[in-house]
Amino acid sequence: MEFGGGVIRTSMSTGPKKTRPRFTAVPDSYNLFHPSYTVEQISAFKAFRAVDLAGGALSFLMVDPLFGVEATFRFTGSPKFRPVGGGKWSISIAAELLP
Repeated sequence: MEFGGGVIRTSMSTGPKKTRPRFTAVPDSYNLFHPSYTVEQISAFKAFRAVDLAGGALSFLMVDPLFGVEATFRFTGSPKFRPVGGGKWSISIAAELLP
């Protein structure tokens, strides 16, 4: 998890840099990981991403893994799958917590 950085720093001709907010709302970044998906679960995830999220363009509700409350997320990358043995796969995907 990485908190959003919505601050811009501007160099001055003398003295320290000035800082100010760049945005009023900044999303936080998450790297989501699940260590053990079956092929059936991967198929369900693929359908959810393709149909319900329009290929990853739409947001979705999920429990925030850090704070434990329901929040709105959006994927920011494509999922990556790796075999872990026994017919299971790990999945990792980048997402952002929307303000």
